[in-house]
Amino acid sequence: MRNMETAIKELINGIAVENGDNWLAIQKLIQLSNQQNRSTLQLSEHPFQEEDVKLWSKLPKMRGEDPDSLEWIGLLGQIKRALTSDPASPNVQHIIRRMLEKQAEQFHNKDDFLNKLWEIRKSPEQSEQYRFYPLDDDIIVYLEKAYEIYLNHLNNHTL
Repeated sequence: MRNMETAIKELINGIAVENGDNWLAIQKLIQLSNQQNRSTLQLSEHPFQEEDVKLWSKLPKMRGEDPDSLEWIGLLGQIKRALTSDPASPNVQHIIRRMLEKQAEQFHNKDDFLNKLWEIRKSPEQSEQYRFYPLDDDIIVYLEKAYEIYLNHLNNHTL
């Protein structure tokens, strides 16, 4: 029963990320499930320091019910819905601002850790190896553009 409950939570969260596209969410969850059934990932064998491994537990989980995971899932869903919008639009920039606030809240500006995660996230192969929920390349590219716009705007207003 617990496995079924977890699968349903993952499906609901996947549908939220995929903007209501049930079939795409199911495909990605099957892919994620196949990744999780493979051998156990040993973080100690990867470019993470001991304190990074502790931060790993704070990453959002598709099966999570915790408020942080649910908020990250919601933010990704909002980004997916905004893909046809200009990344400089106020709505998208608001989402990016909130993502940066969440990063600061959860990871206390551990930039080295966050940069490693982003490099992994940008690689479909590495994302699969680390068992991250699959994100399409267009989302990754869009997020990078939106973050760059946000940070440039922030830097220009603080100089």
